[in-house]
Amino acid sequence: MNENIEKIIERFNHIHPTPMALNRLSQLLVSEDATLKDVEDVIKVDPLLVARILGVVNSAYYSPLQKIDSLGRAVAYLGMRNLHILVITDTLKALSSLGGKRPNELRLRIWRHSAAVSIAAKMIAERVFGVNGDNAYLAGILHDFGQIVEEQLEHDTFAAIVTQANTPEELVALEQRRFGLDHCQIGAELCRQWMISPAVTAAILGHHQMEAVAPDSFDGILRLAEYLTGRDNDQGGRPHVSLNADLLAHVEGNRDEYAVLMDDFPAEMQKADELYGARAA
Repeated sequence: MNENIEKIIERFNHIHPTPMALNRLSQLLVSEDATLKDVEDVIKVDPLLVARILGVVNSAYYSPLQKIDSLGRAVAYLGMRNLHILVITDTLKALSSLGGKRPNELRLRIWRHSAAVSIAAKMIAERVFGVNGDNAYLAGILHDFGQIVEEQLEHDTFAAIVTQANTPEELVALEQRRFGLDHCQIGAELCRQWMISPAVTAAILGHHQMEAVAPDSFDGILRLAEYLTGRDNDQGGRPHVSLNADLLAHVEGNRDEYAVLMDDFPAEMQKADELYGARAA
């Protein structure tokens, strides 16, 4: 591992230790022997997480026929993958310190962008390519978390970088110049530590590169989601994201499908906000 990455993540983990539930759930998800009872045993030691899960499973999004009032039933109803996504989203919000009455505006802007990209990525995976969108969601919600790490540890320097950068490529170049690393590398290393899918980790590491990728790969889906949300929404003044020729040709060839997807995007963001509190408005 790059020595600079190791040092910056060590500093961040010292300020914000990763919750035990996320580490253990990540281990269970990649274990062939894990059971839902194992998941329940991990979650039940965290009363706030138990309350959060019971609130989610009884929300309008899931609308169970009868109220689910036990953790065991909630775990069985949601399944391991949905629980993992919920715990990761809650953990990122906590590590981003978004719960205060007046959260940092730059940090909140990054979080809102990540939330928008995560929902768009999930929609693209499911609607355009007909595949499960869970890992695409994870790629989206995690892809710029390295920026939140940089902002928390070196706020003034990172804020100056954001102000100076006119494009994402310039932002990455300035990060490398000032920190000796960039947010893509930080995010990818955190994914590795949290045992996120290697394909998702690779997409986060390369999401500002311009080499050719397949549109239906996680790399392609993540770049498409950033491009579409950047075009459709202000995103707090973030630089416009470019696509390579192959991805642009894919969008042009499926223009009607993407137009419908973006028409539905605000409603899907609202659903995600109700389910995960994704926007932290």
